Amino acid sequence: MALVPQETYQVLHCKHNETAIEDEPEITAWVKRTKINPVHPFVVWAKGDTSELTQLYQDLPKETTHGYPSSGISFGRAMISPSIDITTAGGENLPRYLWRATHDGQPYGGLRSRGQNGAPPPYFAAQFILHCNWKSRDPSPFMSWTSEKGSAYFVAASYQARGYNNVKVTRVDTQGEGWDRERQKIWRVASLVNALKYPGLAGRDVLMHEYLIENSVPEEAIESFNWLALVKKSLEAQDKAAFVRSRWNAHCKAVDAKKKEKQKEKDDEIDAYAKEYNLSRDEATEWYEEDARERRSSCVKTFRRRYKEHKRLLQRRS
Repeated sequence: MALVPQETYQVLHCKHNETAIEDEPEITAWVKRTKINPVHPFVVWAKGDTSELTQLYQDLPKETTHGYPSSGISFGRAMISPSIDITTAGGENLPRYLWRATHDGQPYGGLRSRGQNGAPPPYFAAQFILHCNWKSRDPSPFMSWTSEKGSAYFVAASYQARGYNNVKVTRVDTQGEGWDRERQKIWRVASLVNALKYPGLAGRDVLMHEYLIENSVPEEAIESFNWLALVKKSLEAQDKAAFVRSRWNAHCKAVDAKKKEKQKEKDDEIDAYAKEYNLSRDEATEWYEEDARERRSSCVKTFRRRYKEHKRLLQRRS
């Protein structure tokens, strides 16, 4: 299958943490959490000339409040830059399969994000920050997946231990059928952390194998496995492996016993040579080795002689 192409997008770059607006009077725009935006939990509050922002983000004018700073807001994420380039996961850097653990307690079976309106460029960075905050309960437009199957297994085991029902491990084929690449974008968390340069996220090993998928995954591209069935299959495989190991160990023991038996026979014969002919151990060993070579040579000669006799007999019969 063809590799998934990478796409580059421009997003508004804001700071990782909220700060007091009055402490940074030079900042011209802030990304602020709000309830007045019915579609997204953020709004951009700007002062002065907003033409650069409105040219970059066509859907921003109706969401930009020009009442700032008299609007009453006191905290927000300061804008670092009106735009910064970020790139979707794709090409050879995107794994063929991504994994995720789910259970019945998750909305939409864990295969759709709780936030269903995507992550528009003006709010992308803020949405990303909230998603990476495990304490946040805000609906996220992203779903976390991992390139490490073992990580998904670990999460599934923890779900089962905590009593969740119908725990599954789901695999999605990133090159499969049914993808809407415009709506169902795939992002590599490590790449986003590197591009956005948020110190609070840099260096967190758990994020290095994490990928984010926006909105949902196509049903045609997923395959789900019941966790308990996987555990049972794994235990059966372990039992089978244990049986194979036991048979192999028994075989190795038999081979070792045979070697020891042959070595004992050899030692007994050498001792017999030494006793009968009054030889040292080394001299008796040399005699034994010479006799062994003669016996092998005699066996070879006997085989060759019998083979020639058999061949002549066949020729006479023909």
